[in-house]
Amino acid sequence: MLNHVLSVGGTGMLARATSELASRARAITVVARRPERWEPPSDGSVTVDALAIDLLDADAVEAAVRDSIGRHGAIDEALIWTHPDTSAALTRLVALIAETSPSARVVQVFGSMAGRPGADREADRAALLEEAGATGLELHRVILGWQPDGAGGTRWLTHEEISSGVIAILDGTASLGVIGQLEPWEQRPGT
Repeated sequence: MLNHVLSVGGTGMLARATSELASRARAITVVARRPERWEPPSDGSVTVDALAIDLLDADAVEAAVRDSIGRHGAIDEALIWTHPDTSAALTRLVALIAETSPSARVVQVFGSMAGRPGADREADRAALLEEAGATGLELHRVILGWQPDGAGGTRWLTHEEISSGVIAILDGTASLGVIGQLEPWEQRPGT
């Protein structure tokens, strides 16, 4: 059993993955705009820190997670879903996790734009680790794609498909995973 896990932005489409992460630990810190959207286990099997924080405020995110680490110990595993405009908070979180627990495992989830043609996913991963001073951290990246809709078109992934795929990445060892498909790019939904 893990001691302390972290879920950032995991209360909507990643709620089931956050619950799975919580089932593996003694304590979970949930950082989100609306953490109340996630329903923690009712059996008291895990201590929950639910923190309502705007991810645009990197100082607040770092301070709150640092405080939670002080209460529950270093983070063993993290699931992070952020948007590009919250990159400062992401970098600070990765640096904090690496500083307090260099052997932690971090799974970062991205929308389909991270898989657009020409995107250098491995270079982006390496740049984040270098900027955070965390080159030894185990960072896995997941890109969310789409699925055929059965009628000749495509559709976005369901919350169930997303959480199932993220859980598989949490259980695996690949540094980069794709849930659904990213090609051909012109077939993504809404194009």
